Amino acid sequence: MPSVATVDLSALIAPIANDRPAGDWVPDVHAAIEQARRSDDDLPQGDWKRATKVADWRGVITIATEALRTRTKDIKT
Repeated sequence: MPSVATVDLSALIAPIANDRPAGDWVPDVHAAIEQARRSDDDLPQGDWKRATKVADWRGVITIATEALRTRTKDIKT
């Protein structure tokens, strides 16, 4: 799992390929990032207690860095 201190920024900004330096259009990457960063509000639940969704910030970093390094430079269009 990369941390902010270990992210190789040169790999993130390097072209994906010579013929398509910005990579491909991959809307699934943005959707995965949105899902990983979603969290439920911390509100009183009363009788309807259930587990709340907590944002997965490490997952966001992993998804975004992998996509920027290998698939696309445009994670939202």
